[in-house]
Amino acid sequence: MIVRAGGLTLRAPDTMPAAARSHVEALRALAAESLVVSGDTDMAAAAPHIAAVEIAAFGRRHASRLRRCGAQARLSASGQLLKGWGQAVTTWRGVPTCH
Repeated sequence: MIVRAGGLTLRAPDTMPAAARSHVEALRALAAESLVVSGDTDMAAAAPHIAAVEIAAFGRRHASRLRRCGAQARLSASGQLLKGWGQAVTTWRGVPTCH
């Protein structure tokens, strides 16, 4: 799968890597909580999961390059990954950048 975000074109596996599975499930749970339980859900908890998914999908070197592109690029890349893996998560607001 090809992911384009923040001026980068990255290649990711077509199927979700096992290392990403628990993090994707956590992201889906946070998104569901935000939509169903409370719109005030603290989405800061999503940042480490997004970082782990990036590393599992792109490797450390490419994930670092994506991280330098900023929050919007990272959210775009994560959305493309999850959609491509059949794990689409509704877009949420307020997900911070990992530093």
